Amino acid sequence: MLNWLFARHPRGLPMLFFSEMWERFSFYGMRALLVLYMVKALGYPEDVSYGVYAAYGALVYAFPVLGGAMANAVLGYKRAIVFGGTLMAIGQMALALNFGPTTLYLGLACLCVGNGFFKPNISSTVGTLYNEGDPRRTSGFTIFYMGINLGAFLAPLVCGPLGENVGWGVGFAMAGIGMAVGVATFLLGQDRLEGRGEAPDYDRLQRYQYAVYGGAIALVPLTAFLLYEYSATKTGLLFAMAAIFGYLLFVAFREKERESRSKLYALMILMIFHAFFWGLFEQAGSSLTLYADRCVDRHGIPTSTMQSINAFFILFYGPFFSSLWLALSARKKNPSIPAKFAYGLIQLGIGFAVLNLGNSLAGEGARTGLLFLVLAYMFHTTGELCLSPVGLSAVTQLAPKRITGFVMGAWFMTIGLGHIMAGEVAKLTKLDFAPNAAVMALAEPRYRLPAGGGLDTLERLPAGAAGETLARLLPRLVAQGVPVSGVLDKGVKAQWFGAGVKQQLAPLSLDGASEAAVGTKLGEFLHGDGFQETLYYEIVTSKYVVEKGKPLETLKSGELGASSLGGFLAAGRALEPKVSTKDSLAIAVQKGLIAPVIAERIESIVEKGGGDDKAAEALDAIVVQPIKQRYDPVYFGAFAFAVGAGLLLLLLSPLIRRMMHGVE
Repeated sequence: MLNWLFARHPRGLPMLFFSEMWERFSFYGMRALLVLYMVKALGYPEDVSYGVYAAYGALVYAFPVLGGAMANAVLGYKRAIVFGGTLMAIGQMALALNFGPTTLYLGLACLCVGNGFFKPNISSTVGTLYNEGDPRRTSGFTIFYMGINLGAFLAPLVCGPLGENVGWGVGFAMAGIGMAVGVATFLLGQDRLEGRGEAPDYDRLQRYQYAVYGGAIALVPLTAFLLYEYSATKTGLLFAMAAIFGYLLFVAFREKERESRSKLYALMILMIFHAFFWGLFEQAGSSLTLYADRCVDRHGIPTSTMQSINAFFILFYGPFFSSLWLALSARKKNPSIPAKFAYGLIQLGIGFAVLNLGNSLAGEGARTGLLFLVLAYMFHTTGELCLSPVGLSAVTQLAPKRITGFVMGAWFMTIGLGHIMAGEVAKLTKLDFAPNAAVMALAEPRYRLPAGGGLDTLERLPAGAAGETLARLLPRLVAQGVPVSGVLDKGVKAQWFGAGVKQQLAPLSLDGASEAAVGTKLGEFLHGDGFQETLYYEIVTSKYVVEKGKPLETLKSGELGASSLGGFLAAGRALEPKVSTKDSLAIAVQKGLIAPVIAERIESIVEKGGGDDKAAEALDAIVVQPIKQRYDPVYFGAFAFAVGAGLLLLLLSPLIRRMMHGVE
């Protein structure tokens, strides 16, 4: 299959294909874990996790403007690729250390800066393989795009389960190994480029290359700060994007040839719709990840592996689209570039409509079938194939040759702008209660325990791992502004949760106890004898039950996490097989694990749901329904916007095509 793919293309394409494949393996391996890691391991709230992910996505695509410019001016494509790849490998290994927020932000910062030097320049190098007007160009970029998605397909299947089931650091380390292999592949095969991608001026290279390297490394701590203060990143990127568009307008205005000016204007219009596409498509790394985790019947498949579906369909459909464009071009029936963009947006919208349909057909309280998630990803993928590789090819043909690297960086920066949009869309799906602990949904319609529930009850509530749900449960177990006293040990050391718990506890009055002390108390309790001797333990997956008396420290990190209260009760029945749900609840109340009012509510739901055998399903349904109701209007809005934007672009496509002066 690979020989057939590369048979009609330059000999440098296979090397670039595999280098990019391993780099994308690294990127998507980390991406599959990032939001889950922040929510489940670090205890970040959803909106904070979405904000950090959006800022990371924005910066990882903003830095290509700098990396592309430095390659054009000083380094050349080859040196920029090697430097960027090395910095990215270091970033992945920093994440693998798993030391909490510090290594999170520093690791992500290395990935952002490194990607700026790697990503635009390897794509631009593909463009140098073909002469202007070569009909193989779009086909070559589509093949290159398949390499991207081969890595994207394998990464969640390898890094995802390792991260979720063995250890978050192991998953990130595997991503780092992939990046190192990508750099090695490029170094060993760069002779195939036959002199392409060298520095534009050797004297300038000698004078400035180390200044470029040092300046890039100095940007890492600044980038880490921007990731931490992600709202500043959003504002900064908007200003930067405005400045870039202003500069491109200035360049276009100064172009002497009317044709060159018109081509650049056309490219800028496509950039706007490109950002719209990624603003919705990148729900895959944020809200769709938690949607799959909470609302989809995955039959025990790890959530992180769901991100392989998109890449699988690109591998499946990629050869077809590559051949399709060549065949249509030979018959002079090839759709214009703006028309292909329009088809991509419309198919993206249809994918979100499929999710709405799946939620409706599943029925109230039932999880959506996995097939609907697969179909949604399929439409997103066919839309992506109509837009993304076509766009890469368009940049290399429409941009002025002297600033192709910069314009390619600006093109990727529109994906960064899309990530900012995606973050704002994802925040609309934020839940008003803690879905991973069904206790919240069982308390009352507002998903909050009465204020008198007491923090001491929370301390004895099994909820997974210290970094997962407890920080988020606390504000919902205690009404805002209600003083809580008599349960906190003020002498404990402030070492748990850090900034995450402070954000969660900001609205609460805790009678002089610091937020850090709250986190410490809860963390120490989970790792203490009192918790380990408790009869009931949390179930993390449908296949795993913690054995009574098993030390918490011996559990793999992937086995710690949140689940429904149905799993909580099932764990109790597994330890005491003869105990009914009613008796289990009585024991739980007696031991102070749950409040009596919640026990009554649970018992009622279980009885209506079919008794003990259906207890887990009945309790799960009470949580799933309000979650689905939160996602439905957001995804319907995504459908309407994407289809509307696609139809608008379809109407404008004849005009834009004329502006492109024969570029197809």
